Amino acid sequence: MIPLLACVAILTTQTADQPLYRFIAYGDSRGSDPSDTDMSIQKTIIRDALISKPAFIIQTGDLVYDSSMPALWDQFDSVMQPVWDAHIPYYPAEGNHDNVGASHYAEYLQKRIMKTWEPVRPSDALPRYSVDKSPLRLIAIDTEESTAADSKQYRWIESELVDARAHGLVPVPFFHITLHSIGAHGSNPKKQAELEPLFIKYHVPLVFMGHDHIYYRTRRHGIVYVTTGGAGAPLYDLEAGKDPRDEATDPTDPNWPDVSQKTYHYCICDVFKDRVDITVQAVHFEGPNPIDVFSVPLKEG
Repeated sequence: MIPLLACVAILTTQTADQPLYRFIAYGDSRGSDPSDTDMSIQKTIIRDALISKPAFIIQTGDLVYDSSMPALWDQFDSVMQPVWDAHIPYYPAEGNHDNVGASHYAEYLQKRIMKTWEPVRPSDALPRYSVDKSPLRLIAIDTEESTAADSKQYRWIESELVDARAHGLVPVPFFHITLHSIGAHGSNPKKQAELEPLFIKYHVPLVFMGHDHIYYRTRRHGIVYVTTGGAGAPLYDLEAGKDPRDEATDPTDPNWPDVSQKTYHYCICDVFKDRVDITVQAVHFEGPNPIDVFSVPLKEG
């Protein structure tokens, strides 16, 4: 029999370790072409994600196939209705398919998505912004615009990283084009060269990306990179050679193996004061599920 004081201690420990909040992360919810009306994957993800009662959702880009087509935004709007009805803040990053021709992305942001937002930190250009959810600052980067060292966006990103640390917040960027991935697009050396030194300098612990229609988790230079592009777009094959992990990018660490899967999925992220616990749930997957479970420390070092 467990003594009463021991029981109290156990209950106190369990209660104290409850997450501060939960959020959902996913990306690439677009269809396979402009005429694709099968949104069943995205609908399933939204239905299942809402069951977990998230405080908000982040999306890593490519909301629709062709952002110049109003009909696709109407279709997207219909699929997202449960999110709007639940009054859940929805924070997307701009993808390449959201920047097609005479794009309606900014118009749709203003008409529908921004109405869900809790206070954000705007920039000089709408597709990029940040939002503070203590202990995190989530930074939506627009990879359709320049991130070169002499660009406005680069200076904005650095200012956001500096300000986050000055206010005791941990920066977590999210964006579309992947720095590290093993899907059809693979890693992007140009974006790596521009953004990764910033992330290293300001001790970014976690990054969410899309573009490759797979799930891929890796750790480079102490940063955990998650490619989550499995919310409805056609899946890509896995090609491990496209993003080799070696001593130059991260010393061998058996606690941080690369994890990948070709499947539709979404990420459930539980935020604590000192860490983010992430469970990656697959959709219509015949293997073991969840496909990944890991924890990212928020303390430096």
